[in-house]
Amino acid sequence: MRDDLLSQFINEPEAILYALYLGPLGAPTVEAFASGRSADFRKQCRAVLANVEEAMRTSEEFSARKPSRISNDNPELCTYQIFRRNAQALMRDLRGEVRTDGSIPMGWACAALKKFAKKTYVDRVCKLLDRFINAYHRAEYMSV
Repeated sequence: MRDDLLSQFINEPEAILYALYLGPLGAPTVEAFASGRSADFRKQCRAVLANVEEAMRTSEEFSARKPSRISNDNPELCTYQIFRRNAQALMRDLRGEVRTDGSIPMGWACAALKKFAKKTYVDRVCKLLDRFINAYHRAEYMSV
């Protein structure tokens, strides 16, 4: 499916399902496979992707929707857990959803914490120290 020239000759949208049962499949690959095709072909591709969503719901659905041309003893056949993870990643990428879990990257968090600590130290401690020194000098000047 990754080869643009060869994918032109695959006339069955079910190739998406076959490929996903045998391993991970990226959104750009699926989009390239469906691009330049008829509206009917793209509609069939969406139906296959709906079938993928059904297959990843339970292990029974996974087994029931497995293409008959893929034998159970195929060494490349994914387990249900791997298929589910691959299918979820594919569907998320096709929908354009964010891949992260919402957490801040560690490097960015450390940099932000350092910046905040430095700003806090400079703004609070150094300014407080400057005030104390100024007050000390004023008191010393007045006593002379």
